[in-house]
Amino acid sequence: INHFLLCFWSDLVRTGDSSLWSKPGARVLPRDGYGAMSVTPAPAVATKEMCFTCFDVILNHLTGSQDPAVPQYEDHLCPLFVTWEVKHAPPFLRGCIGTMTSRHVKSAIGEYALLAGVRDSRFHPITKSELKDLQVKVSLLHSFETDLIDALDWDLDLHGISVDFVLDVTNNSNTQGATHSATYLPGVAKSVGWSKRETLTHLAEKAGVRETRIDRLLQSAKVTRYRSSVETATWEEYAVTRKLPL
Repeated sequence: INHFLLCFWSDLVRTGDSSLWSKPGARVLPRDGYGAMSVTPAPAVATKEMCFTCFDVILNHLTGSQDPAVPQYEDHLCPLFVTWEVKHAPPFLRGCIGTMTSRHVKSAIGEYALLAGVRDSRFHPITKSELKDLQVKVSLLHSFETDLIDALDWDLDLHGISVDFVLDVTNNSNTQGATHSATYLPGVAKSVGWSKRETLTHLAEKAGVRETRIDRLLQSAKVTRYRSSVETATWEEYAVTRKLPL
């Protein structure tokens, strides 16, 4: 699979080993064959039914069922993420995978729901016994604005950011001209109390950049900001809708 990501993208560099499970974010495999960012012409809106599709797919996987529900929503074309969380205040991350390449949501939501549930190597695969404790979040990405002049020209409450750190120095760990990339979805930085500068520092770290001086990071950062439509559903909501026992 050449386009799945785990809520933070850094080109096959794992963002969260066991010591980082409590931290937001995940990695991404390449966005497309040319490394280009996909842009949807009109914002798609995430719905509860998309979340229910995620539960359909993971439940069918765990029970061996071959009769999945037919998605009952518009087949938008956009980048997307699926995030599994343990219900808590605040929720605990349980798995997150998505893509920065535009995909048809009717097929992609189920695909990434399963990948996030069983292929996020930071976590063991989701089991049937824990479904009742889970909620799922679908994020449909839109309104990409590339090559910002100011690397801090984005809103912590509104935007996700994707950053290419283009290094212009050579040392033992970084090669001259190398590009390291990472992304955080909208709301991630705000949820853990990071400032914009702190967010860029964390993105650089997760992308594998050794540089820690914020002035150098700001100089090397090519920032794309974007927004998302997000919907969340709990197991209880899913079970009631699908007429399953709670």
